[in-house]
Amino acid sequence: DIASNISLQTMFVGIDDPEGSLKLPKSNSWIHHSWDHDNNMADHKKDCLKTPAFFISFSSAKDPTYASRHPGKHVALVIGPCCYDDVEQFKNDRVKHRSKEYVSMKDKWQEIFMKVLLDRFPELRNKVDFVDFGTAVTNDFYLSTNRGA
Repeated sequence: DIASNISLQTMFVGIDDPEGSLKLPKSNSWIHHSWDHDNNMADHKKDCLKTPAFFISFSSAKDPTYASRHPGKHVALVIGPCCYDDVEQFKNDRVKHRSKEYVSMKDKWQEIFMKVLLDRFPELRNKVDFVDFGTAVTNDFYLSTNRGA
């Protein structure tokens, strides 16, 4: 068997745009701290809060029927890699009832992901209506992934 070397974290963001002023891209965005991906990953393995890369997509912008079905709303997805070892100790905890330590770590990651999203798309400031952040153990529970990927 080949084991996954990297896990994933996801952040779903509901965006409120009642005036329909946002012109979100149909293309995906990849954001890296540098083009030295090996070094980015090495830094991440030393400090789990140094996420090496981010993928941002707006599925609502890609679907031509979305605006008619959900007027004034958009959805953003932000994905970033993580090390499963950072959350493995929480894998057997009950979902939505995990420890304060886990929630604190998850909140820090969410803050980092949100900063990346809003730095890249500042027009979303004050339009965020909903945020749901999931770690690798969240993916295992809801998506039946193996080690979050």
